[in-house]
Amino acid sequence: PPAMSKFFAGGSSSSEESESEDESNFASDSSSDDGDKPQTSAPLGRAAFLKSDSEDSDDEVRVVKSAKDRRWEAMASTVKSMKNHIKINDWNATVTDFDNLNKSLTKAGAITMKEGVPKFYYRTLLMLEAQVGKALEDKEAKKKMSSTNAKSLNSMKQKVRKHNKEHEGPLAEVKAAGFNALRDDPLESDDEDDDDDWLDDEESDDDDDDDD
Repeated sequence: PPAMSKFFAGGSSSSEESESEDESNFASDSSSDDGDKPQTSAPLGRAAFLKSDSEDSDDEVRVVKSAKDRRWEAMASTVKSMKNHIKINDWNATVTDFDNLNKSLTKAGAITMKEGVPKFYYRTLLMLEAQVGKALEDKEAKKKMSSTNAKSLNSMKQKVRKHNKEHEGPLAEVKAAGFNALRDDPLESDDEDDDDDWLDDEESDDDDDDDD
């Protein structure tokens, strides 16, 4: 029995050494396989690079296409501020809004040369003309104004007169399209205008169709 026990003990040792060698060989093979991976993945790397380059190019195109919208949105935001200031009879702030609106339009010069001036700018000029005239006719309200506010109202009258003179043609077209300066919101289109698609003009166009 002792000899038999020794035999089994020896067999176990030999088996363990064999398994150890197999594991060593497997690790070596695995390491070798890992070394080959960069070569097999290289084509994928080039494809990924090309895809990334293409995506970057698409992003650049999207930025260029959205430049007009960003300018128009900034101008529309100024018009909204202007409307609120007119409601509370704050002509000091209205003058500032109007100056900012025209500065934004000037900065968008490259865009307006290609795309034209947005129609809501012309509607805003007509809205201002009507609201200034309405404020000047209200003698009682004008008497209650501070001297600086009354001065700003008169300044606004001169500014609007100057700008409306410069844009007589387009303003006549907006009037002919049926825009009511005292009733209609200048940021709501009453005609089909691609420049104002982002302002959801389609809803307004549908309303016009229903009226017909």
